Amino acid sequence: MRLTLLLFIGSIVMTTWSKISIFRTFEINSTQGTFSHMVLDNKTGNIYIGAMNNLYQLSSKLTLIKSATTGPKDDSPMCQPKNSTASCNEPKQLMDAYNKALVIDYKNNKLIACSSLYNGICERYSLRDIQSRNSYIYDPVVATDATSTTVAFIAPGPPKGDIQSDVLYVAASRANGGQSKFPAIASRVLETFKLVFYGIHTKSSKDIQAMFSDTFQVHYIYGFSSEKFSYFVTVQKRNPWSGSFISKLIRVCQADKHYYSYAEVQLKCMHNGALYNLAQAAYVGKAGSSLVTNMEINEDEDVLYVVCSIGYPSTAIPEKKSALCVYPLRKVRQIFTENIRNCFDGIGNTGPSHIITQASCKQTNFTIKDDYCGEYDSNNPIDGQTPIQTEAVITFNTTVSAVAVNKESQDTIAFVGTVKGHVIKVLIKSKDMATSYEDLTVEEGSKINTDMILYKRHLYVFTDRRIYKVQIQECNSYTLCESCVNDEYCGWVHSNDTCSVWDVYKSRRCMSSYAVLLIWKGMDKYQIPFYKHKPVVHGNEERECVFSINNENIKTKAHLDSDGDITCAIPSSTQLPAIATGEGWMYSRNDNWMEGCQSCSQSRWLCGWCIRNHSCTYFGFTCPGKTILLRSSRCAAFLLRAMRTQFKVNALSMDVGGNIRVRPLPMVIGIPVLICWRLSASIQAARCLALNGVGGVFGKEWRYPATLQCTARRWKAAVKVAKELIKEDFQTQFNCFFNMEDTKQVNANLARFPNGTSIIECEIVNFSYTGDAKELKVPFHISWDIKNKLDSADQIQVIMYKCDKLAESCGECLTLNSQYECGWCDQHCTSKSQCSSTWLSTADTCPNAMIINIEPTSGPKGGGTYINITGINLVIRFEDISIDVYIENSTRVQCDPVKDLYIAPRQIVCISGKSNVTGIGKLVVTINKKYNATGSHIFSYVSKIILCKLTIKVAIKIS
Repeated sequence: MRLTLLLFIGSIVMTTWSKISIFRTFEINSTQGTFSHMVLDNKTGNIYIGAMNNLYQLSSKLTLIKSATTGPKDDSPMCQPKNSTASCNEPKQLMDAYNKALVIDYKNNKLIACSSLYNGICERYSLRDIQSRNSYIYDPVVATDATSTTVAFIAPGPPKGDIQSDVLYVAASRANGGQSKFPAIASRVLETFKLVFYGIHTKSSKDIQAMFSDTFQVHYIYGFSSEKFSYFVTVQKRNPWSGSFISKLIRVCQADKHYYSYAEVQLKCMHNGALYNLAQAAYVGKAGSSLVTNMEINEDEDVLYVVCSIGYPSTAIPEKKSALCVYPLRKVRQIFTENIRNCFDGIGNTGPSHIITQASCKQTNFTIKDDYCGEYDSNNPIDGQTPIQTEAVITFNTTVSAVAVNKESQDTIAFVGTVKGHVIKVLIKSKDMATSYEDLTVEEGSKINTDMILYKRHLYVFTDRRIYKVQIQECNSYTLCESCVNDEYCGWVHSNDTCSVWDVYKSRRCMSSYAVLLIWKGMDKYQIPFYKHKPVVHGNEERECVFSINNENIKTKAHLDSDGDITCAIPSSTQLPAIATGEGWMYSRNDNWMEGCQSCSQSRWLCGWCIRNHSCTYFGFTCPGKTILLRSSRCAAFLLRAMRTQFKVNALSMDVGGNIRVRPLPMVIGIPVLICWRLSASIQAARCLALNGVGGVFGKEWRYPATLQCTARRWKAAVKVAKELIKEDFQTQFNCFFNMEDTKQVNANLARFPNGTSIIECEIVNFSYTGDAKELKVPFHISWDIKNKLDSADQIQVIMYKCDKLAESCGECLTLNSQYECGWCDQHCTSKSQCSSTWLSTADTCPNAMIINIEPTSGPKGGGTYINITGINLVIRFEDISIDVYIENSTRVQCDPVKDLYIAPRQIVCISGKSNVTGIGKLVVTINKKYNATGSHIFSYVSKIILCKLTIKVAIKIS
């Protein structure tokens, strides 16, 4: 039976970092491309994934239901939009289908998927079966390349009579160097993707002016609907002639078919005077009651959460400095109204200049309210001069890439994804303050993509090739109240000292003083062996002791004496439930209620480990025969053999009146301190090569304990053991167990050394597994006498892997962790022993580097442009990089690589050097002074002065 003493005096707050479970995963290999977008059907829980050349339909458990092939197909970006591509006479080739947008149309039970093929069209698939597709509609909607951004969502559109139907809002940037046959932002009919309205002078869209269409790129980050308006979060240059980038919020009224209400306003996220100018991701949702009160809004109002980064100078490339900003949509609407009202009062200009040639705002007598919907055909569009500005609630020393926010009663919790594969959990306390209190590694080194989804207490995130279902709380992993209540999803149940998902019946506060008392019956008196710490109390405070027994509370009086000690009267025998002699507090027997020597001997209860019986029992009892009862020094340092007189408890004393006197538990002096016989943490995760599923010998050349790599003929596991604990009379027959597809058991031999360390050698084990998994973990343990398992506090396990599944390109293979000992041979990643020809190791260079894309493709001849180069097998080591631009095949200009932005082997960022001439140049990446990366990519040096003069001439001609 367990009695819990609770002294109600205050609360303790403690910061902790707990563990969140990755519940399930789904992945594809590199031949299947990469994931682009993810949406979830709120009715069924099904997940839909847009990838290169494929669509995937998954269950909520991430099991594959259906897949559909979308490419590659014969196409040419030079073909004009028609009913088919058959009538196009341009040369065609097989082109990949990059998924640009993915939207669920609940009304028609359709999945809308837009791809880069056929000038950027959208298709309609059945939600029940994505292999059922409507016929093609050859209207350009999105860009035809892999990198141009697109945002799409469904929201109410302009009314037709008294009916306001849903429409598809699409914002799409233009492909570099490709033809642009679609508007920048548009409202489209869901069934046909035609513009909702196309008149003589107006239409339901906005275009970038032709003179800027090739040079002014807008990066669309996020789109959403809120209270009769549609919004788009963007990153763009301040104006077509500026080199600086800013974040802007674009808005249009949903009932406005002419787009007269179109307006843009800068979105500013500040911290200590620094502008975090590049929006990386955004999310619209509600706020918990605490944040609602702080922001002075209603609980049903929308809030915009944006994660931003500081950009490198004159680029849209983010630094490793990021922030989270919170914008109430009520405040956003007020700022838009202010900017529109200023223009109708004759203040400022129309614009922005990449949409329309700017003109002075005309003063009118019109009244502009928050619900202005473009009722007047003057003063439009509007480029607001008053920004939407707020201070960041929290900053991060990393680059962020995704955000999702959940409302939990009074709390607001944000999940922030990073480019390094982490998800940070943040408690937003107010409009200008938040705390990060958990960091989950989802996939180290891989970017968490923007579409992060919260659904039924799980978080769905995805990287380029993997989707993860993450449990956002794991309350039962907390054993302390302080750790439990620090997680905003959890609450503490005082009646049984457990942590579970929070509700109104669970406490969000911990007691400042807490003692757990064990009362055993079948003994001559009650033993009170544990006390955590003495509370600080004052004489004028009321005190009582509450004993929680089987979910019932028994209160007794508490007395504070002059020494500050608290005396509690224990419950009378009539108040205590019946319990059989010798039974414990939790189960119906007095042993094995805690598994393992470590958990037993280091527990807060007065329990000891009986080695001969391999069981946990009450420390006051003796073990069979002459074996020892072990108690770790973490709780108290003492050793009990069979003589009870060696053990003295002075933790608590009981006076004649049946009162418990609380005193600290002293250390017992002069008695040896022993630790449990357990496996050492020095081999926490050994990795062993599984050769293509056929099977490899475990332990080829492994040397203990210098490395975690399985490289020995016999795998050796260190076991720390005090020499007094080696009892050869009964501890015999050691075995190693490997829980693979079939559990493998092999014999093991014990070797002892003078320093007290023992080495257990497992006999040779063959490792293999079926399937295409990159790695498989093999739980491992050692037992004596077959059934008695040695402690493994570090959860030691073997990790099997296959080189050819870990990497599918030379660059990926050679950048694997050296512990895998993989290399490149005959177009495969493999081990050296399996290579019959030239084997490339991490010290070598991949000869077949290829450039896929560069961005931007032009910059001023004064230099300073950050050029982002992406490709395959680019470089393994930063010091091997050399980049030059050859202008007209004669002038060579160096481009200096930036180490902080280098991601081997797929991305290099360099800063263009100064050129004395303008012109078109070929960018060449040289690797280790040996190889040039293939791929013809052009970078042009241009003069800003010529552009400014040209712009002025055009402006004069128009005026």
